[in-house]
Amino acid sequence: MMKSKHIPEEQLVDYLLGNIGERDATQIKAHLYHCKKCQNLLSDWQFLLRQDHKQFQPSQSMKDRIQHSIIQVEEKSFKRRTVIGKPGLLFATIACVFLIFYSVHSYYQDINTRNYEIAENDEIPPETIQSAPHTQQIKVTPVSEFNQINGYVWVNRNRNEMLLEVDGLEELINQDYQLWIIYMDNSIDHEILPTQNGMTRMLFRDIDVDEFKKLKASVEPRGGSIEQTGPDTFIVEFQ
Repeated sequence: MMKSKHIPEEQLVDYLLGNIGERDATQIKAHLYHCKKCQNLLSDWQFLLRQDHKQFQPSQSMKDRIQHSIIQVEEKSFKRRTVIGKPGLLFATIACVFLIFYSVHSYYQDINTRNYEIAENDEIPPETIQSAPHTQQIKVTPVSEFNQINGYVWVNRNRNEMLLEVDGLEELINQDYQLWIIYMDNSIDHEILPTQNGMTRMLFRDIDVDEFKKLKASVEPRGGSIEQTGPDTFIVEFQ
């Protein structure tokens, strides 16, 4: 799969979107464990894939890398003529790059516009809404196939805040846990659950707690889905 010491950028995108097999995903994950350069590439793409479509712009470093890749292809094709020739190879490379951006843009063009703030795991301050006045604690209900999951949700309607803490999440390969926030009018917000050692913590601020109907999480392809495609893992009922 990897002919050089680094993972090709297009394979990292496939890895995030869940478009590769389990064996390749395992190899990529093992490589990422010790390769800082590929970790940085992966982080750039993760950030890009999670952006709202109105803000869909690659970082300058990503633009520079794309330009560098095109120059490399141009130099190689000058030294070694291929079946499609230098102009064709260069055009194919540029088309491939733009196809990646267009595909990601199209994939996320209907994504919800976030109107709240999120702190994840280590970003969450030690003192949160758990001990604040008017905070309600609700136990997470795991579904039968994921009965090792346990946790709580704390909501504070006065502060429009929610804290989610869940553990017992099994490690996933080529998939992510995704949270679905369902409101009284059946509109939905969704977020990838950031996991560390089988646990996730998310603090939501400026979120319309009064309109909550249900929370649930599911297993989705890497990078998440616009609509739920995988099985439920846990549920939190507000009614």
